[in-house]
Amino acid sequence: MEKFKLNPDTILIPVVQHYIDLVVQKISERQALVSILVFGSAATGGYKSGVSDIDLLVIVAENTSRQQKKEIQEEELLLEIAYGLKKNSSSVKGAVASFIEKKGGNDLSCFVCTEKELLTGNLSAIFNLNRAEALFIDRIVFANIVSSAVTGTGKDLLPGIAIPPILSTDLVKAFFGFFSFQLLTLLLYPFLPDATKYAMGTLKRALHCSYFYCHSQSAALEKEIHFFHSQMQTPAFIDLQKLRDNYTPSIAFVFHSFLLLPRLFLFAFRFCKPLKK
Repeated sequence: MEKFKLNPDTILIPVVQHYIDLVVQKISERQALVSILVFGSAATGGYKSGVSDIDLLVIVAENTSRQQKKEIQEEELLLEIAYGLKKNSSSVKGAVASFIEKKGGNDLSCFVCTEKELLTGNLSAIFNLNRAEALFIDRIVFANIVSSAVTGTGKDLLPGIAIPPILSTDLVKAFFGFFSFQLLTLLLYPFLPDATKYAMGTLKRALHCSYFYCHSQSAALEKEIHFFHSQMQTPAFIDLQKLRDNYTPSIAFVFHSFLLLPRLFLFAFRFCKPLKK
């Protein structure tokens, strides 16, 4: 099992802890919970109200069916809307927007799995993918989640999670995934009201991925931006921060972030070593 540097920011801010308490109260009404892990900005100290999601891994009993896991995700989504973390999408979205949200990972911030699925790193089960879809998921995604995660409530499973080694091929796989999605967002910009938000999300996840590849640990987004901007001096990083503070649709940002992705991953590939034992 790979050894990762633990995230030092282990104290959850009150708004995040309160939300976890609500999730526990709601889900435990129908299903026994083993643990809830918090990852991403809510765990690394980079949570920004009105912008950030509260990303969760909900661990349930071994006999939980796939349908029951789906119902838990649906319950959690309703809580996100009620808590103001997501907009109410009661209006039917266009087919293009729905496809983009699903493929870009913008539609879910809660994943449900069993303890065994988590400890063995079963990506298809954790992310609710079929085997073919799981082949396109690079191992940096799961390693980054585990590295940033803290136990919000329940059993502390983090020390026992098995993570396979990160290879340069994982970085290449990640790049093609982000690059193709950003290209699609750019081409479909006129038909996607939230295209700028999708591009922001893609660049943010690309930064997480590249930073983890370089440092073998996760960090708050601001720290990741500072590191890469100091090395590459590109305005797209600063534009991402500005849009997070004051969002406005911007095709210029979508275009510039698309051009930035090859440079970002090439920098990580050339100058940073992959995670090794």
